[in-house]
Amino acid sequence: MSHCGPNPSIKPLITTLSSIWTVAMILFLLTIIIHTPIMRSHSFQLPHYGHTFTPNNYIANKNNNKNNNNINNHHCYSTITSSRNILPNNPNDMLLVGGGAAATVTVIGILLERQKHRTQQSQYEQWERKSQQLQNERAKRAYIEPRDAANPWTLSELSLYDGTNNDNDNDNEQQSEGPILLAVNGIVYNVWKGRHFYGPGCEYHVFAGRDATRLLAKNRLVEETEEERAIPLSVGEKAALQGWLYTFRNKYEVVGTLEGFDPSETSF
Repeated sequence: MSHCGPNPSIKPLITTLSSIWTVAMILFLLTIIIHTPIMRSHSFQLPHYGHTFTPNNYIANKNNNKNNNNINNHHCYSTITSSRNILPNNPNDMLLVGGGAAATVTVIGILLERQKHRTQQSQYEQWERKSQQLQNERAKRAYIEPRDAANPWTLSELSLYDGTNNDNDNDNEQQSEGPILLAVNGIVYNVWKGRHFYGPGCEYHVFAGRDATRLLAKNRLVEETEEERAIPLSVGEKAALQGWLYTFRNKYEVVGTLEGFDPSETSF
């Protein structure tokens, strides 16, 4: 049976990087917004004291009032100085800060995404190994030795391999994973890989353990009546059969030929 496992793709990486760049640009814009003209102003009017302070007169006032213990003025000066020193005034410095923030966020995002990708890749490889091991075990249980043309399969023998029993093992699990044989156009195939199609209770189980040539040619899932079996296949039905044969030849194992098959029934 085929399996569908994880399919690593670069699409999640691209999506993540796009999100990271969005965050980086937001940080950059916030950096610019914070540096408004008010914060870069060289002059502040303090309504509580009616004085104007600038960097120059602030230093002068500070030198002239070394012994002044006015706590309120000292608090105001400290606030102004702190506001000016926290943020850069030079536009180039702002660009540097914003670009640095964007680069940092981007690098961190890439590293995290790479780690996530490596983890997913490791999990996928483990799944592949486990799946292959399980497939090999099933292949061993479903194996049946092929026969040459001198020892063809009979219809009664095919009926023993319709997926509902196994003459080599009595264990239920082993029975459910044994070979499933069917004949198409005189060739016998082991279709165990398509157990989800031909196994008991599945859509195409009617084809298993028998000569399914006519049913496949007619795309029928129910038995033919005696009158219908007496009617030769039409050209369209023979053409449809070729499509089925192409699938069987490329997907399933040939294990021999069918005794008594007349090739003229399906030839053009």
